[in-house]
Amino acid sequence: MSRKAILLIDGSNECEKARKFLQKAGVDFVEYNVKDKDVLESGCCEGFTTEVPSLFAPEGVYKGFAEIKKYVKMQKGKKQVESESAYW
Repeated sequence: MSRKAILLIDGSNECEKARKFLQKAGVDFVEYNVKDKDVLESGCCEGFTTEVPSLFAPEGVYKGFAEIKKYVKMQKGKKQVESESAYW
């Protein structure tokens, strides 16, 4: 199983642009909308203060669309690491 990055979004145009960019680049990720009622009620992201979009990946945290683009560039040509966990 390959490790998945976690994309934090809030529904803004910048977040949608990041989501589409990652999909087009073939990056395997799950997304959480930090303003989604179900996410907030689950206790996730309450009091959330980081920049969105942000991508949490095994290699680090990438805040903002420019950093996410750097992550994708870094991943090109790199072999995916296999793991028993879908997330780390």
